[in-house]
Amino acid sequence: MKLEVREIHESEIEIIVNYFVAADEKFLKGIGADINKLPKRTIGNIIRHKICKL
Repeated sequence: MKLEVREIHESEIEIIVNYFVAADEKFLKGIGADINKLPKRTIGNIIRHKICKL
């Protein structure tokens, strides 16, 4: 198996964040994630994110 490592692309950030934000609490605890440290996906945060990208 060949493994490649590269820098993350800006377009991938939202995909990665959504992976954890949308994940089941049991799964997150299972991988050792601190649920209290995850960003909250609120309408305000989504709109602010979209506006900053303009």
